[in-house]
Amino acid sequence: MSKGQIVVFDGILYGQIPQQLLRDPNIPHAAKVLYGIYHTFAREKKLKDEPQTFVSQKTVGSYMGLHPDRVGLHAHLLQTEGWLTVSRRGMMKSNIITLHEKRRKREKE
Repeated sequence: MSKGQIVVFDGILYGQIPQQLLRDPNIPHAAKVLYGIYHTFAREKKLKDEPQTFVSQKTVGSYMGLHPDRVGLHAHLLQTEGWLTVSRRGMMKSNIITLHEKRRKREKE
């Protein structure tokens, strides 16, 4: 896109959550919603392409009605269970969140 262009999108966007994650009784509802909200902030909308976002816990918390610390706990659970990967970007920067279409091997706690 060149300077001066304005792109207007009037479509409806959705946050996707894999069925296996939705149906997992061991994952709290808030963690499932968090995954979907992360997806709404990702540039790539196909889960098979492993979309990434760097939205802050504060921003996500405002959409979920949760304190940023609670968002971090749910993100950690999803990472531990293999549904996303959190990569650090640096001090005072939000992390890069990579969403996975399928559960990956669980991390050791």
